[in-house]
Amino acid sequence: MNIISVALGVATVTILGMIWYNPRVFGSRWAQGVGLAEEMKAQTKPVSSIIYAGMLIGATLWSLALGWLLLKTNSQTISDSLTLGLIAWLGISMPIIANARWWESRPWSVVGINGAYQLLSTLSIVFIHFFLG
Repeated sequence: MNIISVALGVATVTILGMIWYNPRVFGSRWAQGVGLAEEMKAQTKPVSSIIYAGMLIGATLWSLALGWLLLKTNSQTISDSLTLGLIAWLGISMPIIANARWWESRPWSVVGINGAYQLLSTLSIVFIHFFLG
């Protein structure tokens, strides 16, 4: 693991999130599912920099944690690395995302959108760490 692989992982999930949650991709359906559709239409000022800072901190911790797991599990092949990413997603990310369904009554569409983004992002970070870390 090195600073370049961590930074590239952060950049990748940030760009992926900007595309994924764009209103022309899944953003409108996601906003409707979480009850923000009308609020987003009425929003005239830019999103707070605090939100972006929090997202960047989270993405950095995500990339660092996955890089550390790959290092500590001595993942030697791309298959090992992607398997670790899949297990991390299934055992950590998805239970948290699914709890939004059970505790917050989020629709399944939101669980699917968020879950698929988390899977693609996790596997992207793992892929980057494998080849650059």
